[in-house]
Amino acid sequence: MRAIDTRRTTGGSARTQGCTVARRRPPDAFELEILRNVVGWAQYGGLRDEETLPLFGMSASATYDRACAIICTATGATQVQVRKHLLAMANRLVNDPVGRTQGRTGQ
Repeated sequence: MRAIDTRRTTGGSARTQGCTVARRRPPDAFELEILRNVVGWAQYGGLRDEETLPLFGMSASATYDRACAIICTATGATQVQVRKHLLAMANRLVNDPVGRTQGRTGQ
């Protein structure tokens, strides 16, 4: 019986992935493409189903969940840690979209 590669067909939400990672491994080419799209579309308001369904066969929400799972697997971080970090980064972007306060010292 042939094993089924579910990495490309499931969203991997926090509920189904759990919060621990047994073994770290670098992302494969498909996973890197997911990460590139998540990062690339962030400046335009994020991914939309119109982009993710044809590319990855999953909704935008499932793609974000998968991106978090990829980061967890690569770094050993938990889903909660990854989501907190992404939320903090998003808040910084919302409050300072052009990076006016980055790199300033003594002001």
